[in-house]
Amino acid sequence: MSPALRAPSLFRCATHCIALGGVHRWFAYLEYKHHIISGKLHSCGLTFSHQWHAKQMERKVSQVIVWTRPVLQQLTNVTAPMLPAPWLSIAAAETGVCNFPPGASNPRITEYHAHTNIPGYDDKASWCSSFVNWALSQAGIKGTGSALARSWLAWGEPLSEPVPGCIVVLSRDDPGGWKGHVGFFLRSDPQYVHLLGGNQLEQVREHFYPLSSVLGYRWPAQMTP
Repeated sequence: MSPALRAPSLFRCATHCIALGGVHRWFAYLEYKHHIISGKLHSCGLTFSHQWHAKQMERKVSQVIVWTRPVLQQLTNVTAPMLPAPWLSIAAAETGVCNFPPGASNPRITEYHAHTNIPGYDDKASWCSSFVNWALSQAGIKGTGSALARSWLAWGEPLSEPVPGCIVVLSRDDPGGWKGHVGFFLRSDPQYVHLLGGNQLEQVREHFYPLSSVLGYRWPAQMTP
């Protein structure tokens, strides 16, 4: 089968593996599909050593994305929003950051607030939008600068369908009100959308929300072709 015909399945697997941080899965898949033969990825003209140490194959997701993006673009001719989001691994590294008990505050969450219009606030203020702003800033992307979750509805570009790492804006309580929640898209099923985000059960973690609460999917305008 030609590389052109194999590209769609290769892209889907790469997106899934890299979004999960499974660098080794990505390479194993390539090898299984015979894209790596005698140390060469023939369809892209790239060369790799068979003797890579296991530690090298467990590089951070963000490092792999740098290599994967041009390879996937060449193989599939897809647009940037369909490729893995570099800020997703940054956000995932914060997993476990949580609110401190009453009378104390987590200084890490105050750092998230520093990227919004409520700098200096403690972890008792809603911080889902602050976390998204912070994670994007670490990837060199300017966010909304607002602590309001729904501020993301006017940011970047809308997506008709979600892709891994895109920003998901949800309603909270009243769909027509001002309250909301925001996080990074991981996956969805017929009933729920699964997000990685801050202030999800008072911590950075994965959590699920009703699909009916989704107000929009957004992607950085700077990365639009």
